Amino acid sequence: MTVKTTGKTSRTGGGVLALLLAVILLAIFKLLPALMSLIMSFQDYSPVRGLLNSAWVGFESYQRFFASYHFSVLVKNSLMLGVLSNLLPLALGTVIGFFTARHIPDKLAGIGLAGWLLPVFIPKQIYGALVGWLGGAQVLGMPGPSTVAYLVCNGIPLLCLTAFVTGCCGWLTRRQKKGLSGVLMGGLAMGAMTLASMFSPDRELLSTLQNSLNYESTDVLNTYIYRTGMMEAAYSSASATWITLLALQLPGLLIGTLLLMMGLRYLKQQKPQEAGTTTSPAAITGAVLALVAALVITLLFVTLMPGSLPSSIGAYLFSSILRTVLGTAAALALMTLLAAGTLSLPRVGLIVPLVVVWLGQNLVAEYMLFRQLGLYNTYLPDAILQPMNGSLLLPMVLLVLLAAGKEGFSLRKVLPFLILFGGLFAAQIWGSSLYSTVYLMDQEKYDLAMMIKELVIVNGTPTAPSFTEGGGLTLLLSLYGILPVVLGAVCIGLFGWLVRPKSE
Repeated sequence: MTVKTTGKTSRTGGGVLALLLAVILLAIFKLLPALMSLIMSFQDYSPVRGLLNSAWVGFESYQRFFASYHFSVLVKNSLMLGVLSNLLPLALGTVIGFFTARHIPDKLAGIGLAGWLLPVFIPKQIYGALVGWLGGAQVLGMPGPSTVAYLVCNGIPLLCLTAFVTGCCGWLTRRQKKGLSGVLMGGLAMGAMTLASMFSPDRELLSTLQNSLNYESTDVLNTYIYRTGMMEAAYSSASATWITLLALQLPGLLIGTLLLMMGLRYLKQQKPQEAGTTTSPAAITGAVLALVAALVITLLFVTLMPGSLPSSIGAYLFSSILRTVLGTAAALALMTLLAAGTLSLPRVGLIVPLVVVWLGQNLVAEYMLFRQLGLYNTYLPDAILQPMNGSLLLPMVLLVLLAAGKEGFSLRKVLPFLILFGGLFAAQIWGSSLYSTVYLMDQEKYDLAMMIKELVIVNGTPTAPSFTEGGGLTLLLSLYGILPVVLGAVCIGLFGWLVRPKSE
């Protein structure tokens, strides 16, 4: 790899090598489990016999799934929750992004745009817990209201993320005298991710809302895969369901890829032009409202459930910190590789994270892979798989691509986005209990996210708390809920400072 004296890496050899390394990592931990699922779906798979020696049964698992009562219900619920929860937030977020990019002053753009992300830093378990605590059986005990609850809980972070991505893309092209064409590119990228995952609503959020009373409307393909594969050990059936999920989403992946390529071509054809903007400090009003909403949500969460503080709080806190540090370091490394590679091969750099979005969470095969690697009951699966979240990787590489322009890889251009999205990954890892639920058998390794899921969301309600009255649990919830918001505020502040105009 050649390095120029200006500190910018070559846009050929070094960038291609970086992208190749990222693709290899994703192939090992995403494509290899996908191949394993494909093989297991045609077998009567047994972990004892393994992939090579398990009996072949052909299409038996597929035929059984297609003929079952679950098939039509799961597909209907998956499509409804996967698409409906995205349509309005994407449309409204794009409109907000357009007006923000058009009117926000350059000196306030970093804070005014990134401020929209603060609700995204809030762990999704908090959104689900608040719905359960405040709505109770009147919301989660009926199919219709529980569906609306999911749409709201998923829609708020998506709206804020879309407003930031489209607004920031538009602001970057505005600064480069390409008008607001970046808003269209940002909207196409967010739409492409929705198309590639149209049958995959958020499983972790659903797990905080789902119960036997609302299965009719909240049971989807992903929750069915987890239930049959991880809880009932029906690995072949779960694999066949997952392959079916990919097949259903394949047209969306192809259309999304086409949209991204059209967007890139449109950007390249743009000639220097003025955006016709009228800047006004009032353009940051939305970011201020997002900040207020994030603070209200967090304060509600940390004050609704008083109770005694568990004696093992130190161990839980240490586990949370260790898991978050490991995962964030892996995320920063993967983002750096993808960012450098995308500047050399933009099309490939954008398609790779979109494919990761399409693959989603393959819990059964990934579980088998990490067991064979001897990494079961450790934090490493969590630290490796959490950074492979295409819904954050794709916006990050797109923004880096627009920010760098024709300059190539420059740390000054890339660093603000690494900090901001590194913070988002850290908050995601801190707040998630998904992979801990799958991989950790030793309760001594549980962290705050697992503890809160088991003791508060599952067993506790505002009227019948799981702990004796006191105040310790409020402290625990504060640690879990406030720290990501504080991290978000710091990352947003650093981002705003680093992207400010040179003259400021």
